[in-house]
Amino acid sequence: MEVAEKLREMGVKDLRDAIGINDKFQFIQELFRGDRDMYDRSVKTINECTSLQEAEYWIQRELKIYQ
Repeated sequence: MEVAEKLREMGVKDLRDAIGINDKFQFIQELFRGDRDMYDRSVKTINECTSLQEAEYWIQRELKIYQ
C-alpha cells in the first residue's frame, strides 16, 4: 500500500504526524536531495493548504521545479 492510500484512509490533519520516520528520511534523501529544511517548509506549506487541489497545484508549481 502506498503512502497516499494510507493517508486517504486515515483522514490526516497534519502530515508531520502521518509520515513515519523511515518515510520521512527516505523523502528527504530521495525527493529533496538531502535538504531537510526544504522538506520541512514543503510539509508546512502543504499542511496549510485548504484543499487537495490547492496542495496539488503548489506541488506542481513549486516542487516539480525543485526536482
